[in-house]
Amino acid sequence: MPNYRIIIIIAITLIGGWLLISSPRQISAADNDFILAWSSNSYVPADYEGRALPSLGSQITVAVMPAKKTLNSDTLTYRWLLDNELIGWANGQGKSSFRFAASHQDGAPHQIESQVLNADGNQLLWRGFLTVKLVRAQILIREAGSGYSAQEVLTTATGRDLKLFARPLFFHIKSPAEINFSWQFDGQTLASPDQKNLDQLTLKIPAGNLAATLTKSLKSAINHKTDPRQSAAVNLNIEIK
Repeated sequence: MPNYRIIIIIAITLIGGWLLISSPRQISAADNDFILAWSSNSYVPADYEGRALPSLGSQITVAVMPAKKTLNSDTLTYRWLLDNELIGWANGQGKSSFRFAASHQDGAPHQIESQVLNADGNQLLWRGFLTVKLVRAQILIREAGSGYSAQEVLTTATGRDLKLFARPLFFHIKSPAEINFSWQFDGQTLASPDQKNLDQLTLKIPAGNLAATLTKSLKSAINHKTDPRQSAAVNLNIEIK
């Protein structure tokens, strides 16, 4: 009597081997095989050491990069989702980055999903997610010769010229020529006689002895010339001793 158990085991082994040989090789990527990152074209001064954060209207570029040299990003296929919506024009082979304009007026963050597929686009290799927060445009006020921004109170002495600079931060501009500057000191609007260097203000503090500290208010405001959605203002107290 034949040993049917042995025959069945052999048959299963052969079928399993055939499946292993005939099945296509599955290529997969580990979680750390790709890096997903973003950048913004928001304006920051040349000496600003922080990151250019996106504000309403800024262009945000998102890119996925292989962490290993063995992966050729140009041969892979990419899908991009922005706020859970598939961005059809940004998808395709070699399209490892895409750019969009920050458009959430309420300041809500943008959600980005990146999908990396094989060259044929029929196998998902990796998925990554990013949350990009939006900020409001800002102003930094700096005194000439100082590397620090003034915070609420700026102290000076009598008999000196106080030179201040207004630095725009995170506006969607290429240069300060695209924004308007204005200054108010002690409730009075100050204007530049030649309409040049509007980002600068020099306060001439008369010489003399004060019986007590004199406090004056200073306001600096900036607004985008073509986008009324972007403006910023800052108020400082100038203490004269």
